[in-house]
Amino acid sequence: LARVGTPLSYSPSRNFFTANSEYYRTALEFGLGEESARQARVGLLRGEFYDNFSGNLLDSMQAGQQLKEQIAVADALMGDELPEPEMEEVRFIATVLYARAAKSASRSRERTAYRDKALVLATAFERDYPDSLRAAAIPVVRSSLRAKQ
Repeated sequence: LARVGTPLSYSPSRNFFTANSEYYRTALEFGLGEESARQARVGLLRGEFYDNFSGNLLDSMQAGQQLKEQIAVADALMGDELPEPEMEEVRFIATVLYARAAKSASRSRERTAYRDKALVLATAFERDYPDSLRAAAIPVVRSSLRAKQ
């Protein structure tokens, strides 16, 4: 992979291979067709999400602007007609991203808006995916949001 210009991305400090989000960002700059661009956005969302926490799902290593960018990507993807199980994963990620934003927002009005959106998404996720393993994390998300009130 390194020889052809696409080496694996490795984080020595965290001791694991990360998603190489720069490839997805670069792909989106190429003006891809609709399906390819959607796949790149899903890859970017997944990579940024899973690479930016350790241990606690609600603790993010992303700064405020990065988190807002991820929320925008998630919102756009939720508006697409994604196949399952991609839509389930995107909706779960969106729920957690909004909860992370509520947790990290400095202004009360912004914190409340993020919290309210996260709670709506959490309720919808539990309703639409009751048998999902991800649904087991939703009560933890909800509890965290109520603790911030």
